[in-house]
Amino acid sequence: MRRLMGGLNGSRSHRTTRGGCAEENARRARARGASRRQRSAGRSGARGDGGSGVAPQGEIEALPTEQRLVESGQYLVQYARAPQIPWCLQEIGRLRELTFRAAGEGSGKTSDIDLFDAYYLHLFLWDREANAIVGAYRMGLADEIIMRYGKRGLYTQSLFRYGTRFLQTLNPAIELGRSFVRLEYQRSFSPLLLLWRGIGQFILRSPHYASCSVPSASATATPRSRAS
Repeated sequence: MRRLMGGLNGSRSHRTTRGGCAEENARRARARGASRRQRSAGRSGARGDGGSGVAPQGEIEALPTEQRLVESGQYLVQYARAPQIPWCLQEIGRLRELTFRAAGEGSGKTSDIDLFDAYYLHLFLWDREANAIVGAYRMGLADEIIMRYGKRGLYTQSLFRYGTRFLQTLNPAIELGRSFVRLEYQRSFSPLLLLWRGIGQFILRSPHYASCSVPSASATATPRSRAS
């Protein structure tokens, strides 16, 4: 993790070409479809009535061993794509909302899940003794996302305005965000440090990712601050 993307100013442009609009609409349609499938699978798994037929622990155990990043005592750090963890992703969204709300943020919804979750990676900390998700980061592999969806597929593009040349300078890069550690595990620094170790291990295994971005805009910030 050699440098952070920073110094981004301005707001997202509202002018798009017809082709850009069509591409954006197609991306959103694909992402909405994936999100609906994840919600449906998550509800079925939670009810235990078939559907995905996989409880959270089963989803974790079914992940390939190469997606394990860190093991420390009762804790396990792994990463997964949304289709691999439909139930766990819904739990991540629920815990995100509860944790953000306790910090004075939050969406006001029952779950903090958006269109980007459908195709971003999810790095998370699992407590094997409690069979519980402890915390998570959302990771966007910028090169993959831009190749499939264009730069509008990046979450940061919804916050800032930047050009293709800027992305070419930084790419390949990882966009990090939506991080949390659930309240009952915040008495110790260990969960957060384990998540950071997991990010480090991911980069060690994929050293071509030389840059990381960490977008954040507090709901309590002034409009001018949020635009800068």
